[in-house]
Amino acid sequence: KGHAVLLLGGSGTAKTVTMEMYLTQRTSDFDAEAENLRWTKNNFSSATTPGIFQAALEDCLEKRMGWTYGPKRNAKLTMFIDDMNMPEIND
Repeated sequence: KGHAVLLLGGSGTAKTVTMEMYLTQRTSDFDAEAENLRWTKNNFSSATTPGIFQAALEDCLEKRMGWTYGPKRNAKLTMFIDDMNMPEIND
């Protein structure tokens, strides 16, 4: 809880599926805290620009005061960033 996680492994080793299953299970538990847990997934590709990534972040957040942003409806948000290697554009 509350720690950053980095999954490493070769292509096709079910890293994405494992993380999606974990996050889905964790946010669907019927305990009181699970009602405020949310998660979102962002994929990076050669077409991803800083503006696209910023828009994806802002879509999940709301502005509070000044420069402070937080998850909508006072929830706890986990952001799953998949394939952050930023591949080069194929020619």
